[in-house]
Amino acid sequence: MSRRSNINRVDTPTQVLRYSQLSEYENWRLATENSSAWNSAEKALAVAAKIVLSDGNHTLREIADDLNLTVPTIYRHVAALQDQGFLTRLRRGSYVPGPTLQAIAGHCSKREMVRKIARPILTRLSSKLDGVCHMGAWDDDMVTYIIKSAHEGNTLFTQETMQQEGYCSGLGKVLLSTLDGKSFETYLNAGEFLRLTENTITDPDKLREEIYKVKKRQYALDNREIREDLICIAIPIVSNALEFPLAISLSRKNLPGNYFPDIHKDLHQLRQAGNSIASMLNSFVAR
Repeated sequence: MSRRSNINRVDTPTQVLRYSQLSEYENWRLATENSSAWNSAEKALAVAAKIVLSDGNHTLREIADDLNLTVPTIYRHVAALQDQGFLTRLRRGSYVPGPTLQAIAGHCSKREMVRKIARPILTRLSSKLDGVCHMGAWDDDMVTYIIKSAHEGNTLFTQETMQQEGYCSGLGKVLLSTLDGKSFETYLNAGEFLRLTENTITDPDKLREEIYKVKKRQYALDNREIREDLICIAIPIVSNALEFPLAISLSRKNLPGNYFPDIHKDLHQLRQAGNSIASMLNSFVAR
């Protein structure tokens, strides 16, 4: 057949039907293969979840019954999960999370989730307000800095993961206000509070009054209480997704004399950021 006749060829109805049927078959085959692959992946994930969450209290036969799978199918998935590092065998019938699953879990801890959610929000806030933003949690009667975000040119002595006394900082006061009465009184009676500046509150009764005010108004101020050149405003993060208290703050330094900026503007921006963080935590962090 010449090129010309090939170009001008018109398919018969029978040929068109064959092409159409072939296309439908190919689509069906691809869909079936994809469905089969997904079904296999779903089963493997279900097996891994059951084994890890059972803490060794169920045999593979019991897990097979629970998932409505055959025992050979369970063993096949377990072997594949071991090969990929999702499971590690301790002894016969006993498995723990393997290195791959441990690495994944390390990125899924609640604190790590908090960091990933809050960091971009605090980065934007520090840039917008030309200051240093922190997020902190309460650990062993100290503030632990989870996030530090400093706008260009703003430097502070703080670092992520470092700890700081709570009584003399905005973050610390907010976190102290979340303690129950007994825990707070234990904190007050644990020892002397060192005076770091002329403004540091060291008297337990005055600190109790200060924390009561913080709890009532839902924000705290550090007016040159850690360092003479540093001020801070902090608020709590309220989220049902967390079992531990969080707070965020905005710090500025090198302000003249006793000058303190308009806290209402900063407070409004902080609360907007806090609400965004809390909303995302409630949406993306498992309770």
